[in-house]
Amino acid sequence: PSPQCIWPSSQGLGTDQLIRHVTGFFPCSITVTWEQRDQVTLGKQLTSSIQLNEDRTFQIQVSIEQGQEGVGPAEHVFVVRHSSLGDAPLRVTW
Repeated sequence: PSPQCIWPSSQGLGTDQLIRHVTGFFPCSITVTWEQRDQVTLGKQLTSSIQLNEDRTFQIQVSIEQGQEGVGPAEHVFVVRHSSLGDAPLRVTW
């Protein structure tokens, strides 16, 4: 999998949104989550359906909104679990 980060701005809305786009994986079975303090962040995560790319690999997008309590991106970990990664998931701290 090849995670690519998108950083949208939601100025004036009181929240910031982190969006991660994972593309180029095969087979399509994948688990993508946001974690905070070693726990899956619940209630704030939005996951798109898995889409087929032109090259027959797949892509998915996962986003999370940061609340007004001041939770910064560095406090979130983006986690990808896929068979191509073996037993070690891809973990990226933001």
